[in-house]
Amino acid sequence: MREVNVVDSLYPAPQNAVTYEIRASTDVLALTAAGVPKSVSISASLYKSDGQNVGLCADFNAFLYVYDAAGNLLKSEQLNEANTITTNISNMNNIFRIIFRWLSGTEEVVSKEIPTVKDGNAGAAGSAGPLIYPAGIFSIAKSYTRTSMTAPYVAHNSLYYYLAKTGTFTGINPADDYAANGVNATWRPYDNFQAAFFEIVMAEFARLGKAVFFNDYMMSQYGVTPSGADTNEYQNFAAGTFIPNILLNFLTGAGHLSAGNFSWDQYGRTYRKSKEIIVWRSIADEFGTLETEHNVNLKKGTYFDFGSWTKAIINLPDPALHQGLELELRGPIATTRIPRDWPTFRSNGFAMMGWSTTTSDYVTCSRVISYITGNARANITSQKVNNVWTWVADSNFIIIS
Repeated sequence: MREVNVVDSLYPAPQNAVTYEIRASTDVLALTAAGVPKSVSISASLYKSDGQNVGLCADFNAFLYVYDAAGNLLKSEQLNEANTITTNISNMNNIFRIIFRWLSGTEEVVSKEIPTVKDGNAGAAGSAGPLIYPAGIFSIAKSYTRTSMTAPYVAHNSLYYYLAKTGTFTGINPADDYAANGVNATWRPYDNFQAAFFEIVMAEFARLGKAVFFNDYMMSQYGVTPSGADTNEYQNFAAGTFIPNILLNFLTGAGHLSAGNFSWDQYGRTYRKSKEIIVWRSIADEFGTLETEHNVNLKKGTYFDFGSWTKAIINLPDPALHQGLELELRGPIATTRIPRDWPTFRSNGFAMMGWSTTTSDYVTCSRVISYITGNARANITSQKVNNVWTWVADSNFIIIS
């Protein structure tokens, strides 16, 4: 019979000593609350060490035993002269332990027990906490109410407190209350991390990135003085000596951009201190010069220029999706030769009308072309005609089909 020497671990081992070790796919088998294994299978391998080299060993017979909590054998397997043994346990319930053994004849070489751990049963679902909402700076004369659904938090002496008890409370100073009652207080403070967040929505001149909040306003952190000098002293906004680059009044809807060079009031009227500059879309650059069809994305702009000759055919989108939108077209400078390459605007299956020189009226069409030059402009507008949204080309366009 082969002599066997087994120790607890492969390392350290005396030189030339032979030791064996079982390495399992898991040291603890996890089960669901119903006792079903979370793993599909489990395996173990036998390793041999001679003090210098470690490797898989198939010199002995491998055995596997699966038991329940009462000690009943649920499953067993045997492989002769095997270094690894694997079994499927996915459909087995109430496994309590698994034992791997390697035997030389009837003598055990080494064994390993795999215990199990079962999930607990799910507890009752906890109730949802209330929605915490900002209630401003604490006032001793104000009543504060917490319900199962909502709870206020307030700013007081540079700290933030939330109402910890259900009910309506008046005249309780948060700082004094917490100092006297601790975790049983009506008002309890937030920790520093939470307070740093609430400062964004509570404090005057609180900052979020480069945005600053003050009363009804949100403004940029940078701006100019009344004389136009760059500044970031946004604390002077109320005094009128800081003009932010961007300003939004969330109460009235008014605001401005570019340090007030472009502004709008609560009625939507706009004001600007600089001339408008139109950025024209070059048809030739965007769609090429060949007589090929192209769908146009009007979100990229509605000013079209064909200073360069092009035969591009521009398919217009559904006018109902761009109600009231006006497209403007400008042509090349005046020329002594008659140009022949002009862009075409096509209805692409949607409703379209153009000016008829024959009937002196607008008629249904599918394609129009304009031969304007110089400073002339041509327009196509999405209008409602007979209750149908329609592209209407003005008299500077000629119907070609």
